[in-house]
Amino acid sequence: MAIVLDLRRPKDVVRPAGGIAYGAVTPDRTVSRAAYSDRMVRFIAFAPLLASSLIAFVQVTNVTGSPGRVATVVALACCMMAANLHHLWALAHAERPRAAGWTLAVVFVAYAVGMPLAGVTWPLMGVHLLVSVVIVLRRPWSLLIGSGLGIAILVVVQVFYPGTNPLWTTVVILDRSGACLALAWLSAALRQLLAAREELAVQAVLRERIRIDAELAETVGTALGTIAGRGAAISRLAGQDPALAAEQLHALVDGSRQTLAETRRMIRTYQRGSLGAELDTAVALLGAAGIQARLVLPDGGLIEGADDAFAAELRAVVDRLLHDGSVRSCRLRVVHAAGGLQLLVDADGSGQVESA
Repeated sequence: MAIVLDLRRPKDVVRPAGGIAYGAVTPDRTVSRAAYSDRMVRFIAFAPLLASSLIAFVQVTNVTGSPGRVATVVALACCMMAANLHHLWALAHAERPRAAGWTLAVVFVAYAVGMPLAGVTWPLMGVHLLVSVVIVLRRPWSLLIGSGLGIAILVVVQVFYPGTNPLWTTVVILDRSGACLALAWLSAALRQLLAAREELAVQAVLRERIRIDAELAETVGTALGTIAGRGAAISRLAGQDPALAAEQLHALVDGSRQTLAETRRMIRTYQRGSLGAELDTAVALLGAAGIQARLVLPDGGLIEGADDAFAAELRAVVDRLLHDGSVRSCRLRVVHAAGGLQLLVDADGSGQVESA
């Protein structure tokens, strides 16, 4: 009596066209790249701080009076800007500022105390108070209070300095506050976009692992359950009909060996895909990391079946490109050579060549 174990993949399991997860990329490594994936994003986080500091510097340099008065105004501006820069830095990193209420109070008190001391230039320092209010307070209060504060600054300038053009004052308030907030919001949006992209990559790896687990459970797991059930039946039969039990035991051994062979074959399909799938996955990973990759294949096409040495070198090259951090585009060109296939890599037009 022969025992046939069915190890075919279930029909409801769909294998994605892109192949299985790429070997060198793991969720841990992907997460570790989230904070250092783009130098420009890190630079943009400093842009709103620089803009706010320059605006404050221009205002403070226009303060006139005795040295003691100027020193007091500079000290107040430093206190005000320290808290304001703290708020902008948190917003640029898509975070809520720590001790937000206290630091907002510092900005408000410094602005109020400096009003009678600094003169005509100080009311426009309220732009930094407006920015901090918009960052710290939650909507809709931030919009309502921020709008009211902007109108109040305009009124103060017109009441105490009636010669000032109100249109010019309005444009200055909107321009300066918008410059700081827009740069900080841009930095936060880019960081959230990068985090979402990295999360998608992690989820893709996890989904593939879940798919493989489900496939193995439906195939190998079912086969092993059959073996266990047949073994238990044979053990009960051994006391009643030893000859029949021995015959079925031999059949079970043959079926188990077949199961082992099929399992090994299935595992090899996970570990080793086609060369085309390897190249497609490499291009997809580079694209997910923000690297514009172009794949050029030889005229004669690719040889079916992955070349282990070529695939290993391809993974190594892609791993280096992913962790370089400075590469923005590359061209992967596969050519036929005397010893097999050769991989030529041109990163950012540098002409750097990697061979496989």
